[in-house]
Amino acid sequence: MSVDISSPGESFKHVASAQKIKRGSVYGYRIAKIDPKRQSSATAIREVIRSQWSGQEKEEYASADIDVSELYQPFIWMCMYLILRHLYQHWWVLVAAWNVPLVVIAFVYSWPARYFALLSIINLLVTVLVRNELVLLLLYTVLVPLGRCLPAKPKYYLYRYVNNIGGLHSGSAVAGIVWLSLYVPVYAVEVPLEGAAVAALVSACLLWLLLACMVLSALPPLRERLHNVFELLHRFAGWSAVAMLLVHVIVASPLTSLRSVVLTPHFALSLCIAVSVFYVWFLVWRCVPSVGMHHRYSTAMRITAGWPGCAGTAVRVSRNFLEWHPFGVALVAHEEANHRMTIMVARAGDWTGKLISDSEGKEQAPPLYVRLITAPGFMWMVRGYDRVLLVATGSGLAPQLSVLQSEACPEMHVLWVAKRHREIWPDALPVLESKAKTFKLYDTQESGRPDMARLIELHHERRNTQAVFVVSNKRATYNIMKELFYSGVPCFGAEFDS
Repeated sequence: MSVDISSPGESFKHVASAQKIKRGSVYGYRIAKIDPKRQSSATAIREVIRSQWSGQEKEEYASADIDVSELYQPFIWMCMYLILRHLYQHWWVLVAAWNVPLVVIAFVYSWPARYFALLSIINLLVTVLVRNELVLLLLYTVLVPLGRCLPAKPKYYLYRYVNNIGGLHSGSAVAGIVWLSLYVPVYAVEVPLEGAAVAALVSACLLWLLLACMVLSALPPLRERLHNVFELLHRFAGWSAVAMLLVHVIVASPLTSLRSVVLTPHFALSLCIAVSVFYVWFLVWRCVPSVGMHHRYSTAMRITAGWPGCAGTAVRVSRNFLEWHPFGVALVAHEEANHRMTIMVARAGDWTGKLISDSEGKEQAPPLYVRLITAPGFMWMVRGYDRVLLVATGSGLAPQLSVLQSEACPEMHVLWVAKRHREIWPDALPVLESKAKTFKLYDTQESGRPDMARLIELHHERRNTQAVFVVSNKRATYNIMKELFYSGVPCFGAEFDS
């Protein structure tokens, strides 16, 4: 283990102001790497194309616009980059690939309404299962060791697909609503509207309305501006939709006996949806965390629960059983029959700010409700490599400490960029000293804010690591991942709806 603490006079400080364009590759496709802060997206694309296809080696930043006539290669290469970069939409393509042909077949062969209903329920079941903590844990446990047997590029994309599985969640939800939209008119035409058929049609319309509200609230612009509304709609409208689905399946069934209805695939799949949604609420633990370290912007809380936290996972906590927030498991300690997890709560909004304020000057934090099953995240992918670079800014080191503690990877190097590291989290330093192969503390108060992408590239090349794992704020993570993708450096971080 070696320590590297930066100071303003060090040789690599020039990365804080590096502006040069550097040649890179997107896993086989060479493109130019540019500074996104210095130009718009349109100019950035033109510069990338010009650098790639004109054959000019640029040593300084150039921002002049060019004509399309200057291109020597078709625009398809830029599309290839966009396709490789955004894997979330690939799941939508997969969902459409099996749903669209079935829609065509359904109308060509005039399928009865029950087939439309069954396909809608199947899509909704997929929607729910890919957000189930146990299913995700099984998926990560199986696929991450499998990735170790693959070459670097297929492994990277396999892990990225798993990390972007939220695309399967949202794509299947939309497909389920489409099938439901087709089912309602077919059912209305097929069945005489009298008695139970009217109730079945009304319940189907209410189910469609609930699902539509959930999908609309999940659109990125609305989700970001009205996040609390999104959370509440997903929870309460989701619960109502599951109840409405069960009611509709029972009422709409032509079978007379309840036993016959229960044995139908429609009811069995609907029951699986209900169990997957509601079982987690029976595994909630109420505890009073102890405050391990308090800072103006963050607080470390030790949670004693009846279920062990796992490295590379996130635990969801709440103060009122309504609003839940995920936090990466930082440190895990097993003491006799109790299992202690440490989470780092950083001031990122009203909820976290109030929790930090209420814990100030106290040995114990306010009571919290904790979900005992922790969901795996992108840090779980560390297990698929032999040599990695862990990058964190501020309190983002928290979820990486549990990975270090568990020794999930044989060789781990750490780059921690923050102000006054020992004040933010003194408990983290012993873990870094004992578990990290090498670690570097970059103090932004002394050295200023660095160019993170250049700094990470430098350490990646020095340590010859196989992949980079970044934990930072949303904007920084996105920019770092984009820049490293330009360079062909395998990089993982928290992505939209991952």
